[in-house]
Amino acid sequence: MTWTCNDCGAQTQIEAAFVKSRRTFRKQTVYFCRPCWKGHYETQHRRLFYFGIAGPLVGTLLFIPSSTHGVGWLLLNIFLLQLFMLGSTVAHELGHFLAARALNVPVLSVSIGLAQPVFRGKIFGCQIAVNRIPVGGRTVPCYTNARHLHSKLAVIVAGGPLSNLALAGLVARYLPPTDWASLPVDSGLLPLQILLVANLILFVTAVFPHTSRTGHGLQASDGMLLLWAILGRQSKLFGLAAAGHRFKAFELIEAQRLPEAEAVLTAALKEFPDDLYLLNDLSLVRLHLGQIEESRSQFADLLSRPDMEPGMRTMLLNNVAYTDVLLNRPELLDEADRYSREALSQASFHPSILGTRGAVLVELGQLDKGIALLRQAMDKHTDAPGKAYSACHLAIAELRRGNAAAARQSFELARSLSPKCFLLDRVQQELASVHIPWLTAPR
Repeated sequence: MTWTCNDCGAQTQIEAAFVKSRRTFRKQTVYFCRPCWKGHYETQHRRLFYFGIAGPLVGTLLFIPSSTHGVGWLLLNIFLLQLFMLGSTVAHELGHFLAARALNVPVLSVSIGLAQPVFRGKIFGCQIAVNRIPVGGRTVPCYTNARHLHSKLAVIVAGGPLSNLALAGLVARYLPPTDWASLPVDSGLLPLQILLVANLILFVTAVFPHTSRTGHGLQASDGMLLLWAILGRQSKLFGLAAAGHRFKAFELIEAQRLPEAEAVLTAALKEFPDDLYLLNDLSLVRLHLGQIEESRSQFADLLSRPDMEPGMRTMLLNNVAYTDVLLNRPELLDEADRYSREALSQASFHPSILGTRGAVLVELGQLDKGIALLRQAMDKHTDAPGKAYSACHLAIAELRRGNAAAARQSFELARSLSPKCFLLDRVQQELASVHIPWLTAPR
């Protein structure tokens, strides 16, 4: 059976690769690929936030607060609730951050809101981001040591809700006696009461054990994480510790510090030798270091393991196919064709899979189809190195099509996007073989 993304039309044969969602006020179920779901999720929350902000402001202007117009006061208090929810979210994430710092657990990032960042900086080595849609927040601790992990997790997770509870208690201490059953929200501003309510809302929603679909995928609430810690869910806890090493390695990869990333992953595998994600990440790092033969062998070994989840198998099919292309051996092209075709049928929305299939088609001589997929991959990649890989393969494709000017443009683009891209030397050698003067000209 094939599932189709409701937005972009991408298809998959693995239902779990897509996010299933029910249409509002309807029984119809639709599916979204991961990138489209993230955009859909952010759009929903953007509308909710702007409705909550714009509605009260407009209402306040239309109904000037007075003794005879309580609507204006009501809307202004709703507006105040939105602002205090944002401030309380900052306090919540600060609670997680301070708890982690007290336990000497590194924090990779703290973000407030959704979508693209409007501010980004670093404090105590932690990446701080304030995003365009000020709804929600996320703190990412880096659990790289499994010792006493359940205790550390419990303290760090509890830090967020407890900060809201402490703030609510502090407000309640200075709050005059209030009849909550007949709270006069339509007869004046109630900042202290609204601040108390905002923190209690965040506390209750955080400690209630549940998982929810977010733009980052399924996310466990603080209450669910506390249950894992209290009940000692070893598989979940070890997964968090292994993910901490992966996050740390990813930061180093982004900084183009590949040997250090390799060392981090190698050390992590001594503690978690059977973690497929760590093994896959280590193979990818070695691929970028130019160890293509070794990477292909490791990818193929992982692919041969039984009982693998479909998403991981799809990525390994893609990785084996890509290393087949890079090794440039005619006897591997048939495998690259089969694996990349299967991976594309399962995750045609993923830019890396699009790029691999495009590179395979170029090697098979299907230049127009290959170039079309490589351009799609370049458009979908959000990181500069990913775009650079697509640009390198586009340069080779254009050269084989006889378009030296387009090849030069793609090569220069790749070099500007990622000067350390391991494909640049390979592309330069291929382009130099046809004696294009600009490749060796002084720069």
